[in-house]
Amino acid sequence: MKKLCSIILAAAMTFISVKVPQYSYNTVNAEEESAVSIWDGTKDTSWYDEEETEFHLKTAQEFAGLETLINESNKTFEGRTIYLESDIDMSNKGYLSTFQLFKGTLDGNYHSITNYSLELKNKNRCDGLFSTLEGTVCNLNIEYSDMLTGNINTSGIDTYIVGGICGILNQGVIKNCSVTGIIKIYQSAAQKDNIAFTGGICGKATSGKITGCSSSASIRVTIPGSKTARSYAGGICGACEKESVIHNSYFTGEINNHTSYQPDITQPVIYTESNSFSGGIVGTILDKATISNVYSTATFLEYTVKDSTSSSHSTKIIKGGIIGEFEAELNGEKLYYLASIATKGVGKGEEVGIAKSDENMKKEAFATSLGNAFIYKENSYPPLGWEYGYTEPIITTTTTTTTTTTTTTTAKPTTTSTTTTTSTTTSTTTTVQNTTTVTTTSANVEFKLEVTSIAINNGDQYTIPINRDDIVFKSTNPDVAVVSPKGIVTAIGTGEAIINIIDKDYNVIQLKVSVKEDVAYPLGDVNNDGNINAVDASSVLAYYAMISTNKDGGFDDNQKTAADVDHDGNINAVDASNILSYYAYVSTTKENIKSMEEFMKKTV
Repeated sequence: MKKLCSIILAAAMTFISVKVPQYSYNTVNAEEESAVSIWDGTKDTSWYDEEETEFHLKTAQEFAGLETLINESNKTFEGRTIYLESDIDMSNKGYLSTFQLFKGTLDGNYHSITNYSLELKNKNRCDGLFSTLEGTVCNLNIEYSDMLTGNINTSGIDTYIVGGICGILNQGVIKNCSVTGIIKIYQSAAQKDNIAFTGGICGKATSGKITGCSSSASIRVTIPGSKTARSYAGGICGACEKESVIHNSYFTGEINNHTSYQPDITQPVIYTESNSFSGGIVGTILDKATISNVYSTATFLEYTVKDSTSSSHSTKIIKGGIIGEFEAELNGEKLYYLASIATKGVGKGEEVGIAKSDENMKKEAFATSLGNAFIYKENSYPPLGWEYGYTEPIITTTTTTTTTTTTTTTAKPTTTSTTTTTSTTTSTTTTVQNTTTVTTTSANVEFKLEVTSIAINNGDQYTIPINRDDIVFKSTNPDVAVVSPKGIVTAIGTGEAIINIIDKDYNVIQLKVSVKEDVAYPLGDVNNDGNINAVDASSVLAYYAMISTNKDGGFDDNQKTAADVDHDGNINAVDASNILSYYAYVSTTKENIKSMEEFMKKTV
């Protein structure tokens, strides 16, 4: 029995290497909700000061004032940064015009602009939140309720460039942005060679960079003209050129893209079948581009029309799961698309991309393959980490030493062989049974939890035993448990939640919280998982080590009651030893197994 206990104790102390995703974190806590500013139709420019370089916009009226400052006063905001300090609801009070050239930085602070109605009347046919972006837009969500397109002329060639964030991205950056709602170009028929580039994020990228972006928009394009009118639509970008980059992005919306022409006003409109190019990520690549770590589940809609015999038929659009038309140079890696929506990755041109089934795209392995910018969400396509509270991942490499002790006992009780193997590995996190440790090489300090899994009753609180000023806490499921800035976890509903704990060096450790109805824990079952084993004994030892140095052991009242198995009012190594003894007893007894309470009565 003593040998068996020693084997179990050795197992309890064995190092197990695991990987925990590491992210920096937006420091707004989950339970803190931002006020929403609703637009009243007015435009406020009083916040602007020519001598200032930072501006903090708190109201929808101040945001609407950008139209006046940029379009009428010709402010490009070069060298200046604008921060949004609240969510903005444009509330369908009217249309704003596209903001023209922008060279500054717009940081949305992870806020949202909703019910946004945009009037597309730019004289250059280049529209979006901004006409031309030569600066940076980041950390912003936009929901369009409508896009109103102005009338076109009847002579010359018209080029339409429309995107959710900008028309043209000219050496600028769009980072951590999402666009939903309706993005559309719709014109009446005209005899001319119209060209359109439409994208969920950007109409046309020229030496620009799009990273960490998503769109679930409904992209709708109807372009009239001659037989040679062309339209390119992409879930992220309509067209890329001059070494533009799209990285860590995805599209889950729909694309309805078609061109048409009318021989004369006495004849019906004819919808052309060979000049509409749609791609789940990009409509077309004009010369050089880099696309990596992207996926698309785009729905491509075909347009139903009637021919001269009044028979209905659907036009055939040229579509690719990744790219609509590709006759240029591409540096591509990890390009995925939903197999059921496209037969190939490129509609026209050299084939790229990997088709995946719906089931496989929702697996954790797929989210992992896309890299640390994405996270796994059960029964869902993988979202970006920042969409659930995390910003762009930062990887910290840590070298750890893993020691494993194996004890083998032969038939002869006097013969025992012990083998110890030590190896050095590179990882991000080391876990010791129920202890999580991250060693930060830059700061050379230890950042750890002695207990990484707790079970508490609904309504109870638990204080995470980390006393540092550089820590940020985030709950993955606020409906089950919320956490305060000081690390106080409050259970508010049954279920499970993960509390992510992030330090200033962007290391992450996790605490699993299981919330149950208020019931007493079984004696010895310290983590209330239904088993009494070495994990419970290890938790007791960790608790004892903490309180021995006058620190909070981290147990709640239920855990303390369950841990004090000999009922002497103390939680110490004796209790851990009794738990291990009971575990050994259960492991070797086949029938009439006593409860821990009964076992302790016999032991005492």
